[in-house]
Amino acid sequence: MGIPKSERTIVNTIISSTIHQAWAKIRKKAGIQNVTIHDLRRTFATWMKIMVKH
Repeated sequence: MGIPKSERTIVNTIISSTIHQAWAKIRKKAGIQNVTIHDLRRTFATWMKIMVKH
């Protein structure tokens, strides 16, 4: 059921591309370079770990 695998690949590619284009636009507007979405994930995880300790 659901979307066939070949179509899911296309949908995932489009979504991924859209997210990365939006992230590039945000970085440019903010004047920052070389920060990935995954960097944000790691930073969030670090902050959560620190907050749990307090």
